[in-house]
Amino acid sequence: MPPAGALSLRDERGAVHECRSDGAHWQGAVGGGEAGESPLQAARREAAEEAGLDGDFEFVELDARATIPVVRVTGEFTGGPDVLVIPEFTFGVRVDTPELTLSHEHTEYGWFEFEADHARAVAAGSSCD
Repeated sequence: MPPAGALSLRDERGAVHECRSDGAHWQGAVGGGEAGESPLQAARREAAEEAGLDGDFEFVELDARATIPVVRVTGEFTGGPDVLVIPEFTFGVRVDTPELTLSHEHTEYGWFEFEADHARAVAAGSSCD
C-alpha cells in the first residue's frame, strides 16, 4: 500500500500552510503515495503538485511518523477494504523561493510564524478565515 506523507515547508518566514478548497481549513502540504513510489519520491511529487516546488530542493526525512485512519482520507483510495490505517512519513523541505504555485486543491497559502500563528493554523478545524 502506498504511504501518505506530510511536508513541512519552511524558511526564515516560518512554515507554509495551504487552505483546502474543499474544506476551507489550513493544512500543511500532504498527499498519498502512488504505486511503486518510495516515501521520498511521493514527498517530492506532492511538493511539486501542491506547491510548485519542482527542482533540486533538499528533503530531510523527519523522525515523526504516524498512521492515518482510512476514514480521514480524501480523494481516491485503492488500498482495499481490509486496510484501516495508512502509514505517514514526514519530510522537511527548505524553501528558497518567495512564491509558491498552488494546485486546484488549495485556494491560498500563508507563511506562519513558528511561535504564534503556526499553532493556530494546525489546530483542529482551523478555518481559513
